[in-house]
Amino acid sequence: MRAKSSYPCLPYIMKSIRPASRRYAVIRMDPVAMVKHFHDPLTTAAAQAIHPQKYLVYLQLPKGLPDPTEPWYEFSVDFIGTTLRAEDKERGLTADMVIPIYPNTSHPNNRPPVRSHPTFPFSNCYHWFDTERTVRIRRRPMWYDDNHAFKLDIDQHYEMQSMFDDDCGRVGEFLASKAALTSNDAVPSASSDSLPDDYSPADSPSYSHSERHSIVDAVDNANSLREGPWDPEGLAGSSSDLSLQPESVAESENSLLAIHDMDIFGLNVSSDTVELMPLVDMWLELTEHLTSETIGNPVDFFKEHDAIMR
Repeated sequence: MRAKSSYPCLPYIMKSIRPASRRYAVIRMDPVAMVKHFHDPLTTAAAQAIHPQKYLVYLQLPKGLPDPTEPWYEFSVDFIGTTLRAEDKERGLTADMVIPIYPNTSHPNNRPPVRSHPTFPFSNCYHWFDTERTVRIRRRPMWYDDNHAFKLDIDQHYEMQSMFDDDCGRVGEFLASKAALTSNDAVPSASSDSLPDDYSPADSPSYSHSERHSIVDAVDNANSLREGPWDPEGLAGSSSDLSLQPESVAESENSLLAIHDMDIFGLNVSSDTVELMPLVDMWLELTEHLTSETIGNPVDFFKEHDAIMR
């Protein structure tokens, strides 16, 4: 007789203390909890006057490692709207910078929809370009049940990213043209024949100001790692070649600091920065909290957050 498996059943495996990436979720901000640590009656009263809505988001990436002792998790989320995107002409953001979520197939330029699994419960939803925010998802006593989640498989996720890359390029071209008009300087062609010898992708106008600095910093950090004491050819030499000299120790410490500065796990967050992040409750059970008519406009979420920051 075949031995009974000691592994838990599948529904149990599909539960986790922190939600997974590539899931759709409902969030609602808690203004009062965000200002509670100030112990200021006026600030608390102002927060109580804010009546936050529930919003639909797409969970992009967790920030840092799950820590059972923390009361919340950091997560990068994108906002979902029920209309075409709110335009921002100063930044080159246009209404068509959206991706429909099937069964919604409507788009001004016939952009194909992404398809969730299972099929998305709302027929009027779009991913909005350039709405990514980092939020703090409050820990709850019960684990998250992934069986209730609507998700994108990895192919659909990358298809969405590819379409938004096109929008990013359009915004970059717009900002480059705007800068050229302002400075009365022509924008040089980006053809391979005209690129300078020291050209870096970080110099491309398709990158935002913050992205440009992040890329340059990452390259600088990577370069500093190559200055460490590791010398594969030296391993063939005498044992004295492998001794740690003071200079080598200093270089090793510099390399470790460079790795720390990269913050590859997203752990280095100052308390001041954390206080500015929206604190939200989150649910994977979309239809228990929203209908097609009650999904909040992403612009309203940003207004709520701005009101708290004031």
